[in-house]
Amino acid sequence: MFVYSLPVLFSHADFLQPIEFAVLLLSIAIGIWFLTPQPEKAEGLQYIHDDFLKAAWCGQKALWQVFWPFFVCLNALLFYLDSLARSGEFTVSSWDMAHFMLFTPIALWAISVWRCSSKCSDKLWAVLARIGVLSVYAEYLIKLLLRIDAPRVFFQCQEAMLDYSACF
Repeated sequence: MFVYSLPVLFSHADFLQPIEFAVLLLSIAIGIWFLTPQPEKAEGLQYIHDDFLKAAWCGQKALWQVFWPFFVCLNALLFYLDSLARSGEFTVSSWDMAHFMLFTPIALWAISVWRCSSKCSDKLWAVLARIGVLSVYAEYLIKLLLRIDAPRVFFQCQEAMLDYSACF
């Protein structure tokens, strides 16, 4: 995550510098720490055992079971899509469509993680999971900004002749 987007953002965008980005992340982390409730006790809760997706949606699964599998797969897929787009093997329109198709599963995952974070063992893990969710949305926002403001830099448009008109 942020492997290709942050270097391009910091080198070609004038509105955000690395130190400002770090201060922004720190303030968001502090805000999330204070807004995250203490984890609930597991006593008296009814659990759904047979349907993983329904249990995750209702916040009745362990946080690590909901967070890590999707987070790792999503970041591997985003890295792969970005490397294909940067090398010119993937058109800009296809890159846009792939990110658009991933947005709904990301939204469902984010809601599930947010709900399951109140059932974890420590508040620190809940805060880190919520920061991870927000970082995925920040990555999407940065990629949208790069797609609008610096597409020729991010997509190496001088090498991609198939979809050159999308780079403007």
